Amino acid sequence: MENLNPACASEDVKNALTSPIMMLSHGFILMIIVVSFITTALAVQTLWYKNVFPFCTKNLLLSAIVNGIFHQSTVAEIRLKTVYHLIRYSNAPCSILFQSSDCFYDNFLYYQTALFSSFYCVSLFLDRLFSLNPRSFYNSHQTLGFIVFLILQIICPIAIQFWTFHDSDYTSYVPMCNYPPASSVSGTKFYFINDSRIIIMGTIFMCSLFLYIHNKSREKRMIFNVYNTDSRYKSYENFLATRAVCIIIFSQITCLGITSFVPSIFNQFRQSISPDWFHLILAFMAGATYSNFFLPLIVIYETQLIIAHRHKLIKKLKSQKEEFSDHFASLDFVWEREANKKKTQLVQ
Repeated sequence: MENLNPACASEDVKNALTSPIMMLSHGFILMIIVVSFITTALAVQTLWYKNVFPFCTKNLLLSAIVNGIFHQSTVAEIRLKTVYHLIRYSNAPCSILFQSSDCFYDNFLYYQTALFSSFYCVSLFLDRLFSLNPRSFYNSHQTLGFIVFLILQIICPIAIQFWTFHDSDYTSYVPMCNYPPASSVSGTKFYFINDSRIIIMGTIFMCSLFLYIHNKSREKRMIFNVYNTDSRYKSYENFLATRAVCIIIFSQITCLGITSFVPSIFNQFRQSISPDWFHLILAFMAGATYSNFFLPLIVIYETQLIIAHRHKLIKKLKSQKEEFSDHFASLDFVWEREANKKKTQLVQ
C-alpha cells in the first residue's frame, strides 16, 4: 500500500477518500463485520458443545475465531474512525489524513491479527499432518501441541512486525490506520512479506489438498482391509476432520491470497495507476475481514455435516457388525453340526 506524505492530501486522494464508492466500501465492510459477530457467537457455541473435532484441532479453530473477533473489532474501529474523520474534514485536505503515530496501536493490532490468520492455517495443516498416525507421540500429547502452536501463532507475527516496521517513519501521514507507516526500507520489507505470504499460503493449500487425497484413499482401503469397528470409526473421524480443515484453509487462502496479491500488483504498476483508483480498490481489499466472515460459517456447516456423517457411519457399522455376528453364528452352527456328524461316524 502506498503511503501519503506530507500532511496535505492531493486533490485526487481527497476526492477518492470522500467519494461515494469509498463510503460504500466502509458500509460494506462494517455490514460484513456485524454479520460475522453473530455467526461467530453461533460458531463458538457449536465448537464448545459439539465434540466433533480432535482436541488440538478444536482449540486451534477456537483460537482462530477469537482472533477473528479481535481483527473484526479493530477493522470496525478503524473504519468508523475513518468515516468520522472524512465527514469532519471533508473540506480540509490538510487535516483529512491520519498521522502514523496516531495509528500505532490500531496498526499493530490490525497486522498482528491478519498475520495470525495466516499462521493458524499452517498450524491446522501441521495438526492434521501429525495426526495421520493414531499411535504417534503427537496424538498422545495434543494439549502440548496446541500450546506450542498457539505460542508460535502469537510470537511469529510480532517478530515479523518488528522486523518490518521498526525503522519506519511514524511522522508520515496515511488515509486509514490499516495502512503501514511510510519508509522506503519498511515499504520494501512490507511487500517482501506480502509476496512471501502468498507463496507460503499457496504451498500450504497444495499440501493440504494432497493430505486430503491421501486420507481419502486410506479410508477407502480400510473399508476392505480393516474389520475392527473402533479403528474404522477413528479413521473416518480423522478423515472428516481433515476434510473440514482443508475447506477452512482453502477459504482462508482464497480471501487472504487474493487481497495480498492485489497490493503487490499495484506496487509493481503504481506509476500507471491513478491515486484515486489505487485507494478506492484497496478499500475493498480486506482479506482477513472476509476470511473471518467465512470461518464461522464453515465451522458451523462442517460441524453439522460431520455429525450427520458420523450418525450414518455408526448405523452402517452396527448393521455390518450384526451381519458379521449372524454370519459367524451360522458358521459356528455348521461347524458344530459337521463335528457332531464326524463324532457319530467314529462311534459307529
